[in-house]
Amino acid sequence: TDQQRTSTLKSYGNDFAHSANLDRLADEGVRFTDAHTVSPVCSPSRTSILTGVHVPIHGVYENGVIFHRTGLTPYFHPLKKRGYHTALIGKTHFNPVPRLWIDHLDMHTGNKDKRGPNQPYTEFLETYLVNKTMKWIDSVTAPVGIAAGGGAGNKPWFVHLSMVSPHPPNWVPPGPWAHVYDDITLPPLTWQDGSISGLPYQTRMLLNLLGKEADDPPAFPGGRPNMSYVDQRVRFGTDHPDGRLNYYAQAAYVDHEVGRILDFLELRGLAN
Repeated sequence: TDQQRTSTLKSYGNDFAHSANLDRLADEGVRFTDAHTVSPVCSPSRTSILTGVHVPIHGVYENGVIFHRTGLTPYFHPLKKRGYHTALIGKTHFNPVPRLWIDHLDMHTGNKDKRGPNQPYTEFLETYLVNKTMKWIDSVTAPVGIAAGGGAGNKPWFVHLSMVSPHPPNWVPPGPWAHVYDDITLPPLTWQDGSISGLPYQTRMLLNLLGKEADDPPAFPGGRPNMSYVDQRVRFGTDHPDGRLNYYAQAAYVDHEVGRILDFLELRGLAN
């Protein structure tokens, strides 16, 4: 997933959170409690995941930096050398994409790519990505002659399934996840007088808060949070769905899609 806070996950001690499927991953795998990202910005962090090195080494310091430095090894390379089928489905936001080492590539990086205020569930990005991932896994795991693409039996496989959501704009496709927080009181904001002006200059610049430190309506009129705006009900059909509930409902939708891929792997006997 992308901009997902631990506050959306029950496995991190948030009893109000709706995250049954991501919590399944926590229960069956490893839950990190003292981990730090190499960068709070998308491209630098994703490039580190791709290459396995820190930001000063790959050279992507900000989203505007296009290419990482040459001479680095994307992790797809050793997988292909060891005979893996490889796929990358979803968000990349790193360059160059190591196409030579990826058998199946289906990139969707833009925030408006298959995401929008009137996009139905069946066509929303994360639904699409999970559908495509399941289809690809079937094509490389079924016995030869059974899968539509001619499977490869026991040959190992790896798929990088990368969702854009949760990520602003916080569009939510219609579905039960859109209402799971209707009667939930979200935790209070970690805010105090001077919080906005106390942010680093670069943060205020990125969030378009320069000059708005003392007055940023409608969310922070007079520099203080307007909770009726911050915690407004989930909104549909609007270009800019503000408010925390849209974000949390979007995270619940993502959790639903994670559940679909987990259930699929269990059904196919591939959840190991």
